[in-house]
Amino acid sequence: MRNNSPPFIPKRPVGIIPWQTFGSDRATYEKWVSHICGICCVGMVAAHYTRQLPSLWELTQWAIKLGVFRENPNGEIEGAFHNPLVSLAQELGLEGKVERQLDESILRYNLGHERFTLLSIDLQKIQQQLMGSHLILIHSVQAGEEIFQFHDCAHVVTKNGENGSISFAELERVSNHKGITLWAPPKTTEG
Repeated sequence: MRNNSPPFIPKRPVGIIPWQTFGSDRATYEKWVSHICGICCVGMVAAHYTRQLPSLWELTQWAIKLGVFRENPNGEIEGAFHNPLVSLAQELGLEGKVERQLDESILRYNLGHERFTLLSIDLQKIQQQLMGSHLILIHSVQAGEEIFQFHDCAHVVTKNGENGSISFAELERVSNHKGITLWAPPKTTEG
């Protein structure tokens, strides 16, 4: 199995002014930062293949136009919705599909075929006081083992966020069994 970690993109970079890295002013950053785990995950996969990305705020604006998020009249933000998130990934040059029944066999298949999985987890199963869902990026598995490697842009599942390890049993416990599979398009040969 592959152990080819994509670059880590955190929601809240340590040691720097985060809204500058995000690409916006502070108020805009504070409004959106809790909603961009999917944007970070798609960005990590896209950066793995292309090495060039716009800022997270530019990606977020692009995602808003595609319907990844909805802002209600009261200012509440809903999303990230998975089908438009796949559309964003496709516009960044990736292939992808929404997964509605993610299990270990799909995770292992994806990793064995150079694919990444954005897995939705139930935050309340991580910490009782949290609500909602969160996407983490499963990027590798230790050969012959039940341990998966992942990036967690919000540092919820693992303190560091980068290259966390989780057993399949624990992943199964916290997973919503939904998510997105992303991969690079096949290389074409011009003749």
